[in-house]
Amino acid sequence: MKNIEKIEGFKAFTKGLITRQGNKLELYKLYRIEQPPVFMSSGFHKCKCLEDTLRYFDCSNIDICKVEGYPAYTTYYDDYTGSDEMYSCQGILLTHLMTPEEIIEEAKQMNEYRFKKFIAFYPLIQNKKNTFWKNI
Repeated sequence: MKNIEKIEGFKAFTKGLITRQGNKLELYKLYRIEQPPVFMSSGFHKCKCLEDTLRYFDCSNIDICKVEGYPAYTTYYDDYTGSDEMYSCQGILLTHLMTPEEIIEEAKQMNEYRFKKFIAFYPLIQNKKNTFWKNI
């Protein structure tokens, strides 16, 4: 376990900022647990890279936020999927709810490996797909 001041990244939710456990979170509110986090068990989970959040939700019904994770966190690397820099944090702050356009802009900045992971999960409906491919 490492302790640092802040880790920025991304967290996915079911539409309405609903966690996998069914809790509704709010933007700009700091959430915290008392015990040290344990990955896949306790704490607030987030990913450094947006595309790594996509495999945990139905991506046709998803919200993605930029977040800040706070002290006492654990990291996890998944050899099978290549997902890396996933964290379980003791505290989390949702700083920005991303629009679909912002998500696409983020994808445009990805390297080929990251982009392939993104495109495998993120639903590009016909209209968005056409716009997306024109602007790359």
